[in-house]
Amino acid sequence: MMQRILKYGAVALLVLLVLTACEEELGPVDPLPDFAIEQVSLPARLNTVGNRAYDIAFRVIHPRGPAAVENVSVSFLTNDQATELLNLPLYDDGAEEHPDDGDVIARDGIFSNRFVPVAASFPQGNILLRVDVTDDAAVRYELAPLPITVFPNTPPQLLAISAPDTLYAGNLPVLFAGEAQDADSLVDLSTVQMRLKRGNAVITSFNLPLEEALDFDRGRFGRLFDSSFAAGRDSLYTLEFQAVDLSDDVSNTLSQSIFLENRPPTIANPGVRDSISLPPAGSIDTLHVKLSANDSQGLGDLATVNFTLTLIGGNTNGPFGMFDDGSGGGVDNGDTVPNDGRYSLILQLNSGNTPGTYVFEFQATDKVGQVSPLLTDTLVVLP
Repeated sequence: MMQRILKYGAVALLVLLVLTACEEELGPVDPLPDFAIEQVSLPARLNTVGNRAYDIAFRVIHPRGPAAVENVSVSFLTNDQATELLNLPLYDDGAEEHPDDGDVIARDGIFSNRFVPVAASFPQGNILLRVDVTDDAAVRYELAPLPITVFPNTPPQLLAISAPDTLYAGNLPVLFAGEAQDADSLVDLSTVQMRLKRGNAVITSFNLPLEEALDFDRGRFGRLFDSSFAAGRDSLYTLEFQAVDLSDDVSNTLSQSIFLENRPPTIANPGVRDSISLPPAGSIDTLHVKLSANDSQGLGDLATVNFTLTLIGGNTNGPFGMFDDGSGGGVDNGDTVPNDGRYSLILQLNSGNTPGTYVFEFQATDKVGQVSPLLTDTLVVLP
C-alpha cells in the first residue's frame, strides 16, 4: 500500500511539475475582454415618407465570445422614455435564418437588422433608441439611449444632367453637372453623385458640389473634368447621376453614355552623354540617364517609363525603370522635381564593365497597356 501511495504521489508530483513548466513557458494568460456594445450602423434620421429600409447594426463584445450572447434587440422610445414605439431584434446569422436582416457574416459579433419606419408608429421629432443585450447566463446589459430624429422627408428629384458624350484626349476642362430639386428646400440637398460604370460595375464615383442655386428648392451641382478623367480608362462607359439629401434619401437616376478617348504616351529629349571612360580599378563612376514623358490623359496615366541597354555585338540588359518621384523613395535616382514629366535613373560603372558602343531604347507604357514609339540613343564607353 505504501509503495502504491508513493507511486501515485510521484505521478502527481510529475504532473504538477509539467503543468508548472508549461505555465512558465506559455507565460501569463491574456485577460478576457471587457463587455462592450459598439455602434456599427445607425441612421441619425428616419424618414416616414415612402418605403425606405434602414440598416441597424451593433457590435457586441462579450468576455466569452459571440456564442455567449443570447439575444440582442433595439427599442425605439419616446423622448421621455415612457413609451416603447417598436422593439426590433438584431441577428448575427449572416442572413441565413433571417434573409432580410442585412447581416453579412454569421457569428462575428455584429448583430444586424433592417426595417421600414411606419408613420403611424413614430411621432415626428426626437426619439431615442436603446440597445438591450442578454447573455446565456441571463445577465442583461444595455447601452445608454441614442437620439434619432423622425420627420416626413420628401426625397429629392434629379431633373436633368449635362456631360459630354465624348471626352477627347487632351480635352480642356468641361463641366459634368446634374440639376436637382428638393421640396424641403435647396439646403436639404447634400450632393449629386456621379458614378462611372462599365456594365453593372462601378469604376469610380464623385460627389458633385453645388455650383449654382437656381431657386429656393433647386440647384445645379457640377464639377470640371479634363482628359485626365480618362487616365487608366478607354472606350465606352456609362455616367449615372443621382441626387442625395441630408437624410441620405436618394432621387431617381439619370444616365448617359460617354466615350473616353485614350491615346498612347509620348517620350522625348533623352539625356545620355555621348561617351564616358571606365573608372580606374577599385573606383565607381555614375551615369545620369534622363527622359521626358507625357500623356494626353495626364501624367497619372503613365504606368512605366523604362529603357533597355544593348552592347553592340553583345547582350541586352533591362528593362530599367526610370523615376519621376523627386528621389522620394530614399534612394537617389537622379530625379530632383517630382511629377514634372522628367524621368531619371543613375547607372553605376566600374572598371569591370565592357567598353564599346551601347544603344539605349526608351519606351513608356500607360495604364491601359498602350506603349509609346521607341526612342533610341547611344553611349560610347571608353576603356
